[in-house]
Amino acid sequence: LGNNEKFEYYLDYLKQHRNAESRIEYAIQLCNRSKSVDLSSLAICFQKDIIPIVEHFLSNSNIVQNTLELLVKIIHNDMIITSQTVTFVRKMIPLYENNEDIIKKIADILIVLATQDAKLLNNARIASHLVQIMTKHEENADVSAKCCTLLWLMAKDSMTNELRGHQATILSIFLNILQNHPDNSDLFTKVCFAFLPFIFEKSTVDYLVQFNLVRYFTIGLQQHNDNRPAIKAALTVLSELFKLDERCVMRFLCSRSNDGTLLDSMEILNKIFDRFKNHVDIPRGILTLLKSMSPYDDAIDEMISTKIDENLLYEIKRFHSENDDIIQTCEHIMTRIRQRKSIS
Repeated sequence: LGNNEKFEYYLDYLKQHRNAESRIEYAIQLCNRSKSVDLSSLAICFQKDIIPIVEHFLSNSNIVQNTLELLVKIIHNDMIITSQTVTFVRKMIPLYENNEDIIKKIADILIVLATQDAKLLNNARIASHLVQIMTKHEENADVSAKCCTLLWLMAKDSMTNELRGHQATILSIFLNILQNHPDNSDLFTKVCFAFLPFIFEKSTVDYLVQFNLVRYFTIGLQQHNDNRPAIKAALTVLSELFKLDERCVMRFLCSRSNDGTLLDSMEILNKIFDRFKNHVDIPRGILTLLKSMSPYDDAIDEMISTKIDENLLYEIKRFHSENDDIIQTCEHIMTRIRQRKSIS
């Protein structure tokens, strides 16, 4: 077997010894190590022949590891993007939820599958398994990041009943991740994206107010103010929250850092603009945030007291004077400030 590189030979051997675990382990390992196995043949036979043999030995971690590595080699083949593949991979999760290496491989495969067709994962009811993994591995930034990406892919187009059923647990996990990994910009960004689809669920805002998740997005703005993707993600999340409920705006304005110091939210925005003033997406994100706050008198009073119209808005208009959208949004906010000033 070790001297033959043709996939057909490996396949014949697997079929011939389909009930012999040690031989299956040996053959799968050699096939995975081979540099010249025809991947097209592997993709054609994986579901029809490999899965039925391997799924009898899912408790064997070596067989599972090598099978997953074979699957990674062909995962972008359209023939593999099927419910059978998802179901096969899903069966491994409860068996290896404590094995971080295997869980990472599984997550990487599921991310590719979800990118191609998220419905496959939703139909297979993967969410409950993700919740279990994220709860167990909250301290592992890599596992958490992969699971956040999966949640976002599964929820971004439509929220399923399974995801809704786990909503409170998922939001609690997001909170724990932000608490456990305050310095990880990439993970913070992925939490923001994963959180976005849940914003529009009715019970989310009440949960946010109760557990003050807004505070951690605000801290993230300050903590990751040199990371453009993280800043964009946080501005987007906060803007959407502010549109929904004034309590979220108040949480933003009254947030405190981990040492109890009151965060100067408007100054954070100033510093972000100073760092990214030449990138139009960040000023636009800041303006979207301020515009979402503008219906609330207390928020406008804060803008007036910090003279945001004279510094931040003025600077944004000056740097992006040729951008009509930015100018119009600035004018909208400044008009609201002038109206509030005239009343007071």
